[in-house]
Amino acid sequence: MIKNKIRIGAIFAAILLVSIAFIPAVTAQAESNNLSAYNG
Repeated sequence: MIKNKIRIGAIFAAILLVSIAFIPAVTAQAESNNLSAYNG
């Protein structure tokens, strides 16, 4: 049981880190898309 909890925690931590890494890139991409739409 304890190993399962550790594994789930590790997976959750990995997902959290990936989301933290990707959110700024996604928001920056969305902002650049909005700016290009307004400018052009």
